[in-house]
Amino acid sequence: RQACSGAAAWCRAAWSGCRRGVSGRVCRWSHGLVAEGLMVDYSKWDHLEEEDSEEEMPDMRPMSLTDQKVHEWESQRLEDLERQAADLQPWQRDLVSKPKGAVVFMHGSGDSGAGIQAWLGHAWEGDHGDFEDTMSKHRYRVLFPDSGARPYTLAGGAPMPVWFDRSRMAFDAPEDDQGIQESVEKLDSLVDELIADGVPASNIFVGGFSMGGAMGLQLALRSRHQYAGCFMLSSFMASGSTQWSRLGVRCTIDEKGEEVSWERTPGAGDEVFALAKRVGRVLVSHGTDDSLIAFDWGEATAQGLEEAGIAVQFERVPGLGHELGEAQVQALVDWIEELLGKPADAAEEELPPGAAAAQQADGAREQTSGTGHGSGAMKAASPRRPGSAGVKTGGERQDGVIRFRVSPAGSDSHTAVFTVPQGWEEALAKYPVHARGASFDLQPGKLPGTIQSSFTSSSPEETAEAIKARLEQRLRDPAPPGAEDCCIM
Repeated sequence: RQACSGAAAWCRAAWSGCRRGVSGRVCRWSHGLVAEGLMVDYSKWDHLEEEDSEEEMPDMRPMSLTDQKVHEWESQRLEDLERQAADLQPWQRDLVSKPKGAVVFMHGSGDSGAGIQAWLGHAWEGDHGDFEDTMSKHRYRVLFPDSGARPYTLAGGAPMPVWFDRSRMAFDAPEDDQGIQESVEKLDSLVDELIADGVPASNIFVGGFSMGGAMGLQLALRSRHQYAGCFMLSSFMASGSTQWSRLGVRCTIDEKGEEVSWERTPGAGDEVFALAKRVGRVLVSHGTDDSLIAFDWGEATAQGLEEAGIAVQFERVPGLGHELGEAQVQALVDWIEELLGKPADAAEEELPPGAAAAQQADGAREQTSGTGHGSGAMKAASPRRPGSAGVKTGGERQDGVIRFRVSPAGSDSHTAVFTVPQGWEEALAKYPVHARGASFDLQPGKLPGTIQSSFTSSSPEETAEAIKARLEQRLRDPAPPGAEDCCIM
């Protein structure tokens, strides 16, 4: 049932994407059922076994010629969509012309650099803009590399955009040492280019979301460079990793597979302590409601790193599932700024020669003509994310103003009515909302300033709260990349 529910959500999201065009998040749609092991093996459905009764397969009947044509057309459209998504590249915003540091942010399995960039872009916004904007205030550039495709066992051996293979989804699963080392060499080459451009490795943070976070830790442990720090968002490093022995610790799991304990390896020498010191600072952040990568796996990873003598900060995010959440990204920004300090004011931002004087002159002219706003220099507007410029919406930007009520409409069926700023009804209800692993259609309500959604859920209040959070994201950024919300990946 879980797989079929995911399939339905994926189809709705994919067709919504077909109508609107390809966005950075299409890659997440096209692989939504193989997220870290949640995979439907359609090959098993190709032929019915003789023992399958009509009662078990009530809807299996020959398709009419018209249905066959429609099916072929739909299949071709989805193939075209996935092919276009595979060619997407992260948007180079060039917010910093001469960066003094960088953040290498790696995507999860089945995703892409463009996909995680778009997701991160509207998952969080601070006083200085989104994550990339905020890092640019420190003169740090954010890079979103692509893993490339390799055979993935959890996808039945099909080529998938993953950093390494996984034979099974478990904390004690064996490690694809060869695949990890290949990705480390590829990422080291990327860092070599940054160093050639004048960015020292000691000013580079590495990490990512899900498999990308695991890859970030592996890079910090195996790379020929020493980085500023590593971050793991909703991620883990398996207890069977070869890196634990290099760190001089070993993991013990009880017979029930519930209790995890760590201990130092007897006789750990100077080489072990040198590796722990070399890794530097590590942030491990994990949601308590993560049903894909268990919260306990992330916590156990942090405990193992701490036992090895690494400076670890573990962040427990209540109520967060397997997704990038606002609180999680905020913790990442705070962690980075503990080392870098708060961003400089706009007056201290990097400017081309002579630009500062020109801005002061422009500001003075504005004040003289009565059009200034009390500032001697104008702030240059940061480039907006793709799809966000020039979009007309129903009102001004609003934060945290949505309320809701849920009414029963059947057995497990419910209708949630959301109170929103008047004039925003059509803009907020135009596209489906993706939350809690499913897609929810929205319609303008019967009263002005309301929209509603009907759904089936055993936890209607939590579902409505998740939809509300997505709608509030739309209020903060009326036109997120692709004009739709992010799927769980």
